Amino acid sequence: MKKVSNILTAVLIICCGLAFPAAAQTLTASVNRPEVPQGEVVMLSLEYAGHHTDEKPDLSVLQPKFNIFSMGQEFQNIYDNGKNYQAQTWNIGLMPKGTGKIIIPSIRLGKLSSQPVEINVVPATAAVSQNTPDAPRYAMKAEIDTASPFVQQEVNLTVTIFDAGSLQGGAPYFDAQNDWNILALGEPELESKVINGRSVRLIKFKYALFPQKSGRLTVPSAKFDGYYLTGRRRADPIQQLLDRQFGDMGLSFADLSATRHPVFLTTEPIEVDVKPAAADFQWWIPAEKLEIFSQWEPSPPVFKAGEAVSRNISIKAVGVADNQLPDLTFSDSGNLKQYPEKPVSENRIENGKVAAVKNIKNVYIPAKPGKNIIPEVRIDWYNVKTGKKETARLPEMEIMVLPGLSVSENVSAGNDIPAAGFSPSVSDVSQPLADASGETQQQAVNVYLWATLSFFAGVFVCYLLFALSRREKKAEKTGSSAYYGEVVKYARHKDLRALRDSIIFWARNKYQDDSITNFKDIFRYCHNPDFVKELEGLSALMYAPQKKNWNEKLFIDAFIRANKDKPHIHEEQKPLPDLYD
Repeated sequence: MKKVSNILTAVLIICCGLAFPAAAQTLTASVNRPEVPQGEVVMLSLEYAGHHTDEKPDLSVLQPKFNIFSMGQEFQNIYDNGKNYQAQTWNIGLMPKGTGKIIIPSIRLGKLSSQPVEINVVPATAAVSQNTPDAPRYAMKAEIDTASPFVQQEVNLTVTIFDAGSLQGGAPYFDAQNDWNILALGEPELESKVINGRSVRLIKFKYALFPQKSGRLTVPSAKFDGYYLTGRRRADPIQQLLDRQFGDMGLSFADLSATRHPVFLTTEPIEVDVKPAAADFQWWIPAEKLEIFSQWEPSPPVFKAGEAVSRNISIKAVGVADNQLPDLTFSDSGNLKQYPEKPVSENRIENGKVAAVKNIKNVYIPAKPGKNIIPEVRIDWYNVKTGKKETARLPEMEIMVLPGLSVSENVSAGNDIPAAGFSPSVSDVSQPLADASGETQQQAVNVYLWATLSFFAGVFVCYLLFALSRREKKAEKTGSSAYYGEVVKYARHKDLRALRDSIIFWARNKYQDDSITNFKDIFRYCHNPDFVKELEGLSALMYAPQKKNWNEKLFIDAFIRANKDKPHIHEEQKPLPDLYD
């Protein structure tokens, strides 16, 4: 039996050798397109044919010139002319690191090697300007307002994304930076332009950057991770009907059949020369404007021995962050004790600049009557506009402290303080009680009249609310905005970038104003406090350095109520004043 088994094994080995000839092994490389815009992915396909192998392609040769974005593998058994062999395909998504002619090098698989493949990476700005159909092109660039700032001076960075084909994704982001402090300057601005006969959407994001050391520094590159879809069949009437029926639930049947193509954009590095702080400053504040002012409680203040008087001191500087404002020191002056509370600071955005504000509450308690001095408060700062040192101050004050009142002083002043054991007689209080009884009856009549009027007013208000509710429900059935479903869909998907755009288009349609480009423009028309609060929270979330959880249900509920509100459109309506003027 052992001899027979050996014979069968030998026969099987011979058959396998005939079925998988060594000469049939091949490894071929190809790309899905020879020319790719910068920031988009090119798909490299490695096709192997031959006997089964557990070898993996060596992709380390790709790392110097490419980022490997994705990788997939396919298997197929093929029978051809009486021979069996296996086909394997590795689909590798590559993101080129440079531009121009780039060679995808030969890749090894065991003893096999693929042929090199040449691709042409077109610079992003040139790709956007091309007018080629069915080929979405995208780009992102950065600009700064000054190339020679002082250390800790505000540098305004504008990041512009050029979208020529339904780009999707979040806001740009920056890698962790030790040399820069980065703050977002509000929400982005939308603009449409025609470039070389092609419609391009421009999305502008603005940031305030503060260099933390002097010398030659590189402005941190902004990065964007996104995608675009191809292969959606929007012309299918059945598909459109399903999208209309289930769009509010966040379902898009057209997107299910689409192919998602990743897009990665980054801005070019920008070099700046950061000047050091001036030597004659105890605390360095390079600002465009700095003010210090105060308010007394009570106003005007009245100082009495042993009694507290509060002073709220505020520092406001334009062009620096709040952590650059100094901590004020308060020392006792003569018989005047001072008790400053912990400062509260914040960053605001005014006219496209960071405005840092610090509030300090200081409590003064004089020890005894007489004249006293409240010392001067001064802050030296550097004016980056004039290039000069300036000083903001609260001048020294001379005050007169009055004696504090005691119980004996109250008595001597004629105040009626009952002596211990004093008890008024009935005759002393009978007349006031009688007067009080009459007043009580009159008050009861007044209360009855007010209650009656309030009842009928409540009935009338309920009727009005019922009538308005029916009217709103009727308006809701007919649909108040063509973009309503898009807003709800993107909110449920938590696609904040697409949600922001759809909100803006919804507002343009609802309020009949094509000049609306951001949330601040919407606030001119929308007076729903819940929706305004949700928009402010959404704006803060989109540009926060660390993303937090977002409650899309609260947003959708507030949006539904705002959508029902009747638009407040006035021909001569003026924009709201600046929030922090």
